[in-house]
Amino acid sequence: RCQLFQVSRPEVILYPRPENMLLKMMNADIDEKTLLINQGLNFPHTLEDLSARVDAVREENLKLKSENPVLRQYIENLMTDSSVFQTTERKSKRK
Repeated sequence: RCQLFQVSRPEVILYPRPENMLLKMMNADIDEKTLLINQGLNFPHTLEDLSARVDAVREENLKLKSENPVLRQYIENLMTDSSVFQTTERKSKRK
């Protein structure tokens, strides 16, 4: 709130009360500190979540790496059995 002060002239001048401004600044500081404290308290949870995600990705990567040789062999077998990928020499021998 502002206090009204009468001056010698007919107009009214409004001045902010210093204690109100100080309270607003203190409240802003408290809000900022609270926000920082809450963020700091959430860091361990965030770190745990990230660690769990890294572990899950590692497991998925190992699984996919183990599947790769199987898929490679399967594709090679398909290519060997398919006449599309045979050389002309093999085609002529089959006939």
